[in-house]
Amino acid sequence: MADFAPDDLQFTDFTIRAEHTVGMARSPYSNAQAVYDFGGDIWSATATLAPYHDKLRQARVEGWLIGLRGPLTPFRLYNFDHDGPYGYLNGAPTISGGAAIWAQTLTLQHVLPGGQIPAMEVGDYFTTQARLYRVTAAEPTDLAGLQQIGIFPGLRAAEADGAVLNVSTPNGTWRLMGDPLSIAHDWRSGRTVSIEMIEALE
Repeated sequence: MADFAPDDLQFTDFTIRAEHTVGMARSPYSNAQAVYDFGGDIWSATATLAPYHDKLRQARVEGWLIGLRGPLTPFRLYNFDHDGPYGYLNGAPTISGGAAIWAQTLTLQHVLPGGQIPAMEVGDYFTTQARLYRVTAAEPTDLAGLQQIGIFPGLRAAEADGAVLNVSTPNGTWRLMGDPLSIAHDWRSGRTVSIEMIEALE
């Protein structure tokens, strides 16, 4: 399994993108559109590293990035865009009944408290099997604690009944999008390192 990025890897900005492979053809006569869903959804991200006043920390981060050898080595990274979950949860939900690879919906089993009904909300992130997902649709939780949700992207691997979702520290598996790694130095403001990442898929 890919290792987590070091704690010293910190960003001044982080942009995460949900990319869809959806094409559209338009008639030159009527402007009628034909839309094609090729199903190749994937995460990508761009980030600028925070400048360090500690040169040793800066050197360690740069050395780690260079050691990835461009897109060769996958790594795991916490989602810096996350400040949820937005829904009320009484512990981590589990997957009810399992789910097949590429599934875009899940049935969740929530732990029912003696009060507010737990539910994930549209926009929540979660992780399972080291993959990052986001909730795109969410039905109300029923009296048995079951909830149907839609997800992006489709499941990267089949899930067993009872699989636990990580909703507190969602993270994904990434790789750098290219090589070489550029490290710019401005004598006034210090070093600037920007990286582009894409979800690591085999």
